[in-house]
Amino acid sequence: MAKATNARREKGNERRRRVLSVTKDLLVERPLEAISLADIAHAANIPVSSLYHFYPNVLSVYSELMPGFSDELGEYLLKSIGHLKPESWQTLVDEGIENCAEFYRANPAYQQLILSGKAPAQVKSADREGDARLAQVFLLFMRQSFNLPNIPEIDTVFFNAIEVVDLFLSLDVMKNGLITASGVEEAKRACKSYLRTYLPDVLY
Repeated sequence: MAKATNARREKGNERRRRVLSVTKDLLVERPLEAISLADIAHAANIPVSSLYHFYPNVLSVYSELMPGFSDELGEYLLKSIGHLKPESWQTLVDEGIENCAEFYRANPAYQQLILSGKAPAQVKSADREGDARLAQVFLLFMRQSFNLPNIPEIDTVFFNAIEVVDLFLSLDVMKNGLITASGVEEAKRACKSYLRTYLPDVLY
């Protein structure tokens, strides 16, 4: 009985993984508003009726992609800047934002979901939860490199910093259709300007 239950659970998990994978592929090919649950079922080679068992609508599929996005971006940042010994917190911010932009460029599905301005509130809500996890990753980098002052509600401060970056990269994508070098520089300026209201120019 237990074996049968585990087999069914693993089969369900495998279908979920396949659904999320093909959805990412579809988001590379077409606008998110042009993708239906039937399109996803067809690409995953799963009957639509079976897909409804896991996802009531296409927005629920997009929402389930969000935790994977924040986990992948967090791992990417750990590999790319986790080893750095920056001379200043401003340098660490710049490197973090540059690498975020590189990650988005390499993952157009996530770029469309998060930065295109087309995602509905349900998807954006899931993204906010991911941003809270990314804020903790960024705060960890800062604490590893510098002695931070005692800042009330510091978790909220770094969450807001992540939101500032998302906003400016979103404005860039909505205006230009992609992340530009100038858009990245604007995101850096905005994020550092916000953090300067809490952090001194020099940290040790």
